[in-house]
Amino acid sequence: QRAIHLIRDPFDNLVSRFHLEQHEKIKKNRTEWLQSYPNTAEGFQSWCGYMDGKSLKDETNSDLIDDKVRSLFKKIPCHGDFYRYTQWHNLALKVVEDLDLPTLVVHYENYERNYEGAVDAVWGFLELPRHNALPEFIAGKRYKSLYFSDKQRLAALKLVRYLADEETCELLERYDDTTELEDKAAEEEAYKSQ
Repeated sequence: QRAIHLIRDPFDNLVSRFHLEQHEKIKKNRTEWLQSYPNTAEGFQSWCGYMDGKSLKDETNSDLIDDKVRSLFKKIPCHGDFYRYTQWHNLALKVVEDLDLPTLVVHYENYERNYEGAVDAVWGFLELPRHNALPEFIAGKRYKSLYFSDKQRLAALKLVRYLADEETCELLERYDDTTELEDKAAEEEAYKSQ
């Protein structure tokens, strides 16, 4: 038995979930929903507000969520998705450790950088031959700067870092531009105070 642990930038992962919801609503001809949550940054933010509102009472009353997490939640659209994303990776790592499974970690971007190499690595890890030509991989789906403000991104990254186990932090490190965002915020604050 083996495990493949696929990791994608948390922001891109979340926006892709919104796009999946969009496609489902298009198939079902849910025009009212599509008008309320169009495929734009504003539509995404509205959808997140709706999703966040659905769980507000449970989050407020939960003994499992501490005050620091609640405070960060208020600054992050679709905060529950960031929470679930982080916990999923924490638990996936725990399961493969407990089961002592050989594990291949694959970052989504590996397919963009070297599609053939990434696919060959997966097939090699699974000890399977590749018989057919590869389907096209459409790269370049980056959303964090389009759908999230810098302040939202910084709060989300702080939440992920706070919730993530040490090994999860290491696997997600390439997506953590907290220092860059903090430096940018400090520069903007210094400029305002002049």
